[in-house]
Amino acid sequence: MQVALEISGHGHRPTAHEEGAIEREVARLGAYYGCLLDCHVTLSVPYRHSNGEPGAWSFRLALVVPGGELAVARPARSHFDAALRDAFEAAARQLDEFLRERQAGTML
Repeated sequence: MQVALEISGHGHRPTAHEEGAIEREVARLGAYYGCLLDCHVTLSVPYRHSNGEPGAWSFRLALVVPGGELAVARPARSHFDAALRDAFEAAARQLDEFLRERQAGTML
């Protein structure tokens, strides 16, 4: 199932490389969690070096699944790849927990 994806930036316009990396992570999450319907990813750069290069990256994810919505916000990290990995690992943990709770609720 294809996940509807929206990518936006806050204080930073995502590059094609960054968008591609985000799209790959969303596709991986969608493939593993077939219930994922929609994902809005906001990439923020809260700090820049004096030369204008990003000094920190943070992600916010809004996920829509049948019967609920999940929000993931992670603290800023100094490297794009680390921040991206951290955000999507947190999203996977939240999806696991949501699905466990939903399954437990329907089995009672």
